[in-house]
Amino acid sequence: MAVAVLIIFLIDYVVFKGERPYINKIKQDYYAEQAAQDKAIEEALPPKVVFPETGEEYFEAPELILKDEQSLLREKKFNITKLTPEDVTPKNIIPKIKPKNKQKQKLKSKVSKSTKKTFTGGKPKIAIVIDDVGMNIKQSRAAINLPAEVTLAMLPYAETVRALAKEAKSRGHELIIHTPMEAMSANVPLGSMALRSDMEPAALKAEFNKIANSFEGYIGVNNHMGSRLTQDDRAMKVLMRELAKRDLFFLDSKTIGSSIAADTAQAYNIPNATRDVFLDHEDSPEFLTNALKKAEKIAKRTGSAIAIGHPKAVTMAALNKWISTLESRGFELVPLSTLINNPSVNPPKKSVVKAAAKAQTKAEDIEKVKEIEPAAGEISSLIKKIQMVKTETSLPPISYPAE
Repeated sequence: MAVAVLIIFLIDYVVFKGERPYINKIKQDYYAEQAAQDKAIEEALPPKVVFPETGEEYFEAPELILKDEQSLLREKKFNITKLTPEDVTPKNIIPKIKPKNKQKQKLKSKVSKSTKKTFTGGKPKIAIVIDDVGMNIKQSRAAINLPAEVTLAMLPYAETVRALAKEAKSRGHELIIHTPMEAMSANVPLGSMALRSDMEPAALKAEFNKIANSFEGYIGVNNHMGSRLTQDDRAMKVLMRELAKRDLFFLDSKTIGSSIAADTAQAYNIPNATRDVFLDHEDSPEFLTNALKKAEKIAKRTGSAIAIGHPKAVTMAALNKWISTLESRGFELVPLSTLINNPSVNPPKKSVVKAAAKAQTKAEDIEKVKEIEPAAGEISSLIKKIQMVKTETSLPPISYPAE
């Protein structure tokens, strides 16, 4: 026995050097899969930004694609013997009702058809917004030295924000408040001023008032982070009421695909717009070049585009070079306010009309569902029955969407 163990030991550590081929293969496959997953996650993340108060790099939450309830249901795995009250709600068990309002359906089809048209009138306009201005003095001054048409989003808690805002204003830049808002990740520090979803309306108003008093000369706001807060209906309504009091517009930085900020602004008649392109996910000239080409493509198709960058050396260098070529190539660099949709004066962008029509249709669907919803007691009773029933019983099976 001892001899056999010794032989095995010698084979492992002399012939295979402690690593048998099949073990190596398992390890290689594992690490390859991990690397692929890491790469996929990294590619899904929005811009890498330096968090000003700590100097550490962080990622905001990934941009998520907003899915309808039916898609979400298809992704959810149901087990009839382990259903919870959340699984058996009117929303899940009552089929989605299509509205019969022909006028709304006509509006939707009209809107979607019009969005496919190519822009043909005048020069395509592009607005560039530089976020995070105020903390890094050197790069903030580099942003201020960009042409006056570039809009600067100032961080309210920067110690030198007042002086830098005054300097930027004297150079002709439009200023907006880069308002810190709660991110999806609880690990991302929000800084000394920020709007959070757990704030009561009075507290959120007070916090925004503090942010609004941080410097002067601004004409609007956009969100710094905010992937959680811009999905919060209550918080967005409070914020829009505060913007209305101050006659400010709102730019949705769109740090998450399911943001409701632009739709809420539209509902409250707040002038608004939504970011089209992030310029500097990666700190490389190649990435900047491709992102700027994407902004141009959008502007050619729709007539305008809004791109957001950050005060990084690579971004400043790329923008200086790119801006100098715009006019000769038939584009116009404009301040952000030029592309802000004012619902009370100008017709909204087609994308906003489409979103508003969709929201109204959804509201009508909800009202129809309410009309046929069973009483709460009946639902509770139904849940208990389902939990007690096994799949082999003679009761009619409940059909759920396929995965």
